Amino acid sequence: VEKPCIHATLLIGSVACLLLALFWDKITVINGSKHSVAITVINGSKHSVAFLTLTALLAVVDCTTSVLYLPFMAHFKSKYLASYLTGQALSGLIPSLLAFAQGASDNPECITSTTTHEVYPKYPEPRFSVGVFYGCLLCLVGLSWLSFVLLNRMSRCRKEWVLYSKKSADFKGRASGRTVSTGSDVSSSDASVDSSPESCGHKSAQKLDTEPNEQTISRRTFIALLLTQAYICSLTNGLLPSIQSYSCMPYGNTAYFLAVNISSIVNPISCLIAFYVKPKWIIATLPGAIGLGTVCAIYAMVTAVLSPTPPLQHTGTGRALIVLTWVSIAGLFAYSRACIASVLRNNTAGAGHKSLFFCGVFTQIGSTVGAVIMLSQAS
Repeated sequence: VEKPCIHATLLIGSVACLLLALFWDKITVINGSKHSVAITVINGSKHSVAFLTLTALLAVVDCTTSVLYLPFMAHFKSKYLASYLTGQALSGLIPSLLAFAQGASDNPECITSTTTHEVYPKYPEPRFSVGVFYGCLLCLVGLSWLSFVLLNRMSRCRKEWVLYSKKSADFKGRASGRTVSTGSDVSSSDASVDSSPESCGHKSAQKLDTEPNEQTISRRTFIALLLTQAYICSLTNGLLPSIQSYSCMPYGNTAYFLAVNISSIVNPISCLIAFYVKPKWIIATLPGAIGLGTVCAIYAMVTAVLSPTPPLQHTGTGRALIVLTWVSIAGLFAYSRACIASVLRNNTAGAGHKSLFFCGVFTQIGSTVGAVIMLSQAS
């Protein structure tokens, strides 16, 4: 069921980016006044309905990826999950680099009016227009769509598909933590396997995910991992992005710029590191990474609450500490999310598809809770 939904979301994203690239600055005349296609008044300010609608459609595409792409990756060998998570992290880095190339991070110049003697900011002209920026995003969405088609159609890609047994997808009896084999021990007469056309009936598909002697996890551990995933995403996708400017800007534009951009670089690197760590070390390092990330998040929140006069504001130590804090948050939580996805994929005895689906669901639950909390505080 993921395939048609993924195609639908990519279509929506492509259309939204195309319309934004073409019409983001188009206006129409209504009763002698110029308006941007359609206008609505929110909190006393005028906003473009078309722009808000198209942006909301892009947000829908972004929010559905975790519940669609993660389960889809269960059809492939587990080693490819690292590629997905790294690509997901790069999806934030590439648009940031585009915005940087556009000149969005350039500081404004303070100009004094010769008539009123008031000081007002003069922002530098962008190196390329907003339409070009959305055009670049459209190219990225198109490239993603092409890649998805090739993953399903190319014989070389289909060789990496695996089957999973739905009989073993039930977590009943897993509390014993017994070791099971997910190799060729499964009978070929077992009819309850994934029936997707790319898997069943294709010689290029493997019989089953070949991870010998996988250790199952208990129901309690499974639920704990999902709740941890929701907790991390409530911070990284909901709470912390809303306060980052309040936390960093008192230390200067340079500190804010470094915190945002270095975090975007550290994110995919942390995902890659997680998949080169041995399983026994994942269990040992995961609690420490989450705990240290939580400490850094608390410090970031404290600086935001104390803004505009946070601790060590006018010192080099304060600037270095705030950058290190936000980079650590990005790296530690990205590592933790990758570890959780790896454990759910490899240690659920054939239920990797179902486990990754729930991982995506709890990702969105956590993100929603964090966003609602910050929205309620802002309003």
